[in-house]
Amino acid sequence: MTDRGWRTRTGALTAGFVLVTACTAGGGDEPPPPAVDTAAPVPVTSALTLLADSASGDSAAFAALPRSLRSRLDVRRMLTDEARADTSRTWCRPVGDADEPEVRRRVRFRLPDTTGVLFVRADRQTGELKRVELVRRALTARTQLGFSWDAADDVTREFEWYADEANAVESGPLPRGGPGPRALRALGRQLLVGPCTGDPL
Repeated sequence: MTDRGWRTRTGALTAGFVLVTACTAGGGDEPPPPAVDTAAPVPVTSALTLLADSASGDSAAFAALPRSLRSRLDVRRMLTDEARADTSRTWCRPVGDADEPEVRRRVRFRLPDTTGVLFVRADRQTGELKRVELVRRALTARTQLGFSWDAADDVTREFEWYADEANAVESGPLPRGGPGPRALRALGRQLLVGPCTGDPL
C-alpha cells in the first residue's frame, strides 16, 4: 500500500483540534498580559499524585520515542514553572467555568522554529485525563502537525494539514501501549499542575 493510500483525509477529525488551532491563527501576535486565574484548578493533591506516580514511566516513554517523533512531541521544557513565568514564550489559560465537572487548560508556546498549543481535559476531582491535544506550526512553512488522544476510545492519532485548510491528513493511529501515546498523556499530566494564570476562556 502506498503512503498516499495509507493516509486518509477527513474534515471531521480536524474538528477535534478546534480549541487549539484557534489559538495559532494569530500567527506572530503576542498574547495579552496574564491575569488572575479565576477558574478553580484540579485538586492539587490529585494532580501531583498522578504526576508523581507516572513520572518514571513517562520519562521512559520519552526516552523510547524514535528521534523524529520525539522532536515533534517533546515540549516538556515549555511546561516548567520557569517557562510558564516567561509570558513572551509561554501563556497558559484555563478554559470554561470553575463549576464544571471537568477542568480544561490550554497553553500556547513559542520555540525558535515553531509555535504550538497543548490542550488537556481532565476530571476536576481526580485529575484523570479525558483528552490531550498537541498542535505545532512551523514558522517557515504553512504546515501544522497535530496529535490527539481521547479516553473514550484510547486511540492516539497523528495529523498533518496546511494552516489554511480545514481538512487534515491522518497518518494513522500511534500504536496503543507504545511510547507515543504515553508521552502525549504525560504532557497533559504536566499541564494540569503548575501556574495557569491567563484570563479564562
